[in-house]
Amino acid sequence: MKILYISLNIGNSSHGAGGWVRTINILKQFQNSKINLDILTTEKGKFLLKKEGIKKLNYIVLKNKILKLPKTSSRLIIFLNWLIYLINFILFKKKLNLKRYEFVYSDSDFFIDIIPNLIIAKSNKCLNGCAIHHLVTFNNLKLDQIFHNFLSLLIQKLSLRLIKKFDAVFVFKNPEGVKIESFLRTQCEFRGKIHKMYNGIDIKTLDYINKLRIEKKKNDIFFYGAARRNKGFYDLIEILNLVLKFNKEAKLNIAGMRSNFEDLYLKNKIKKYKLENKVKILGFLKEKEKFIKIKSSQVVIFPSYNEGWGISIMESRYLNPNVICYNLKSLSQIHKKNVYFVKIGNIKDFANKIILLFKTNKVLENNYIKRYDWKNCADIDMTFIKTLILKHT
Repeated sequence: MKILYISLNIGNSSHGAGGWVRTINILKQFQNSKINLDILTTEKGKFLLKKEGIKKLNYIVLKNKILKLPKTSSRLIIFLNWLIYLINFILFKKKLNLKRYEFVYSDSDFFIDIIPNLIIAKSNKCLNGCAIHHLVTFNNLKLDQIFHNFLSLLIQKLSLRLIKKFDAVFVFKNPEGVKIESFLRTQCEFRGKIHKMYNGIDIKTLDYINKLRIEKKKNDIFFYGAARRNKGFYDLIEILNLVLKFNKEAKLNIAGMRSNFEDLYLKNKIKKYKLENKVKILGFLKEKEKFIKIKSSQVVIFPSYNEGWGISIMESRYLNPNVICYNLKSLSQIHKKNVYFVKIGNIKDFANKIILLFKTNKVLENNYIKRYDWKNCADIDMTFIKTLILKHT
């Protein structure tokens, strides 16, 4: 059995984003199980994946021989970059020698991963599938986000028209996955198989961190995530400012990748409220650095307005600090009463919950997280693929 794994978008994914983390960890498990698998990606994608330790799998690299655009987080530029790579694929696909596959899989529903998938599967006369992490909507968005999401919505509509021809779609086993399945069946007339997938955590590394003697820093708040409004980035300073009115010792550590625009916004907000001594900007952290920071914090916050799964929340709960999130269905289904939830968008309640936990320091139970291991996730996915191929032959 030979599988092609397509990840042409990975170079544009945010470090720490759910799709990025899942791709890396699932490929690590496939690598360890000696599955006959090729990865179709870009030069940047190959560099990033190898940097994460995925070195044993066979890489097929799609090079950009036409036009290179400036590096930016602009969605328009990213969209144009996808178009350029798609043109490269169409022009030079014969040189890539994409043959003899029994299953072609794309790790996203972005058209840069979907269109090559359809073309390769058709030429190989084989089965194909892709992952859909979430449907683009305008719920709980502020005015500036609506304009940004409009392009994303158009792009996804294009992809979904093509995905209806696929043999299988992978969705998460959560409320978002239920919504996607219903949408595919009713709106897209999708007749293929739908596989329920899970996200996981690196239990081995987290167990190692838990054994270390790491001092818990009282009144420390930690945020790690993408610098986007829908991930709660723009709520952070407002929440801290409210906390400081009742607890002058509180400090906020912010980690994760940011564009120049978000960096300027953050610094201006800090300056506005005179919080230079209360906020520490850490930038991107390596996994172990991030885990140590989580372990040492009294409270970890995720004021996200949109989560497909929330891998960082699972990691944080396994390391056992208190975690506070907005009350999203996708999160409450997994964590139930083991995470502190507040009403979506209510920064006053969010701040009050931090203040309360600083006083009581009551840590919730976290044994439920142990079932979410990346090896189990990869085994479930591969069992589904193997069964699909066997039924087809």
